[in-house]
Amino acid sequence: LMGSHISGCSRRNRWIGPSTPISDGERAFSEGPAMSFLSPWFLLGALSLILPVLIHLMRREPKPRIPFASVLFLRRLPEPVHKRRRLRHWLLFLLRAMALLLLVFAFARPYLRGQGEVGHSGTALVLLVDCSLSMRHDARFARARAKAEEILSRAPEGARVGVIGFSTRVEVRAPLERDRASARVALRALRPTFRATDYAQGVQAALSLLERAEEGEKVIYLISDFHRSGWRSAESEIRLPPGVKLVPVDVAPEGGENRAILEVRALARATSPQDSERLLVRVGNFHRAAAPTRIRLFVNDRLVHEKPLALKPDTVATVEFADFPLDPGFNSVRVELDPDRLPDDDRFFLVIRRERPRPVLILEGARSRAPAESASFYVQQALLADDAFGSGRVLVRALAEATPQEVKSAEAVVLTDPSALDPALEAALREFVAAGGGMILALGPHTDARVFNRTFGPWLGVRVEGERTETFSLLTEIETDHPLFRLFADPRRANFSNVRFSRYARLALDPSAERTTPPLILARFHDGGPAVLEIARGRGRVLLLAFGLDARWSNLPLTPLYAPLVHQMLASVRRSSPHPFFRVGENIALADAEPGMPLAVFAPDGERLHRGGEELSEDSTRFTPERVGIYRV
Repeated sequence: LMGSHISGCSRRNRWIGPSTPISDGERAFSEGPAMSFLSPWFLLGALSLILPVLIHLMRREPKPRIPFASVLFLRRLPEPVHKRRRLRHWLLFLLRAMALLLLVFAFARPYLRGQGEVGHSGTALVLLVDCSLSMRHDARFARARAKAEEILSRAPEGARVGVIGFSTRVEVRAPLERDRASARVALRALRPTFRATDYAQGVQAALSLLERAEEGEKVIYLISDFHRSGWRSAESEIRLPPGVKLVPVDVAPEGGENRAILEVRALARATSPQDSERLLVRVGNFHRAAAPTRIRLFVNDRLVHEKPLALKPDTVATVEFADFPLDPGFNSVRVELDPDRLPDDDRFFLVIRRERPRPVLILEGARSRAPAESASFYVQQALLADDAFGSGRVLVRALAEATPQEVKSAEAVVLTDPSALDPALEAALREFVAAGGGMILALGPHTDARVFNRTFGPWLGVRVEGERTETFSLLTEIETDHPLFRLFADPRRANFSNVRFSRYARLALDPSAERTTPPLILARFHDGGPAVLEIARGRGRVLLLAFGLDARWSNLPLTPLYAPLVHQMLASVRRSSPHPFFRVGENIALADAEPGMPLAVFAPDGERLHRGGEELSEDSTRFTPERVGIYRV
């Protein structure tokens, strides 16, 4: 915090707050008028009063020396003279002292504060109450409400009072009014949430409320446990305007012990036994003493693992669970610690989906008997180099033999050297991408530009304008910040200068394309032509390559970059895994939800969420969880 006045803040090991708990409403409103100073350290300047005293005691008036001829030839010997010095000219001394005192007094910036007269409207105070998760610790929130009511009762008559509850969300419960009853009702309606803390956002909201106040004393009472994580100093600089006083009120006792589950790392979608072998849990001990406890893993409300855990003081430990069973479909997973004085952060909920593995479907527009001329051969070998693509995970079909059902059940589609498509297959590919699937579309020698432009041009917004033949061409302007090329950002590990293209398709934007998101160019050839484009359609993506994935147009399949590039392309377009968990307060889009669709969303306690309420949007397509647990749609 930068700027005006903050009452007595100090730092502790894990908490930020005043060194002494504030009582009696900080006694900001005493029984009678009192004086305070905005810059009290300047009062130390009163010590400068010793200067006039020293001047009076040490200064001596010089006596004139008259030379005599008779003593000029005598040697001068110093004779010590001891004389008691005392203050003289008292009036002059007092004037000098008063001048210094007035100067010190002015620098200290005094002001009067007091209970004020009845009906005085110049005082405005905001009760800023922390409603974050940490306030659920013991009776911390009850103490905060009691402190706020105590401050409210001691406020001067006629003062305007506002009430704000804050976490990562700010709620103005009562605007600045002189009605004490409505402020008390607002305080009693406050409840602690499961959200994190953001002090900067709360203070900024209080300042915005005080902007509407009249001239006079303005006080913000920040009532909190002052958890350090709530202050993000790198992004939270706030300047208090002149005349605004910030009073921290600490409601956290010293030595508040707490253990918490900080993070759980797991796959959201399990398609093989290897996917469910490991679950990593990070547990923190926020106390100066060791904390022995036990940690348990529940799957679908069944206890499957339990381990003892000895946490050292102020440390974070990692616990691993392995070989736990998962049922087909969605599995609710819960990790628990022995409850402490803040049991709400001793539990962690997530969902892991067990589903049948989906194959990667490779469609060949023109099959070749020679492996060197078959893109499917190179792509299949690159995928099978990974153990995750075992038997049945890679399916190769000629374009004329593929069925819409095979497209629908695929995890991703790789279409090489496309030719004319059956209308049913074309519709299946569009629906597959729109529903969230991913497709890699690699052009080749047998790609007919007219057929491509008629089939894919209006949909993808790209048309083929012919082929370009070069001695060799290189990839340039590669977007290494994109997930596709992020693995190759370090040129010492991956150098595309060894990849040479003898032919490639010349691509251009299609003016007759559907009004959708324009393609994103991820790489170009040395002449500036697009080489790799990412096109978003619906919830899915299409990766369009102006070159083939076989060795006829380039030496890419013969380089060490080919296999990792194929895996990166597949990872960038494949169906995105659902999140295993969300944080309280996140804005979540419900998958497959459309406006007006009759969806029912149930909270962890079984309550059905109402449209347009605190958690569910009016059109039922998005919701914001405010509780900890498993929601059901």
